[in-house]
Amino acid sequence: MKKILTLLCAVALLFTLSAVSANAAERSAVMQITAEDQTCKPGESFKTAIRLKNNRGVASMKLYIEYDRSCLSYESASFCGGFLTKKGVSLAQAVTIDGKDYVVLNWVCTSEEVADSTFATLRFKAKDRPTKEEATLTLQTDVDNVFDAELENVPYTLS
Repeated sequence: MKKILTLLCAVALLFTLSAVSANAAERSAVMQITAEDQTCKPGESFKTAIRLKNNRGVASMKLYIEYDRSCLSYESASFCGGFLTKKGVSLAQAVTIDGKDYVVLNWVCTSEEVADSTFATLRFKAKDRPTKEEATLTLQTDVDNVFDAELENVPYTLS
């Protein structure tokens, strides 16, 4: 009887330890902010989504998306899902800073949005006669521009 009880306790301990290590790995995962790759022909419009993965809770985020005006023209941006429906402030605008063109996505809310989902969708149009065959969108921000409801910085990677 003692052997069976000891064996059951050992098995229960193994299950507990594996659940704790899985939760720790999940909590330590860094949020990923990505933009979709898209293909289009000259003169065509296209949409690209800014997605979040491993989002454990964001209450504010400010992203700069740099684009090449000689190849693309900015048309619009919209926030998606909970980033659209939660009360707060959301702003998307095209700006030029030091001769470079950006779309700035600024989202601030009073509560966190916890979801692996699309943050925003941007719409661009390829120029009829682009100066290059390929244009890139570059995501930029800094650690002070992504934080949770407790005003703690949320670790992230951009791609």
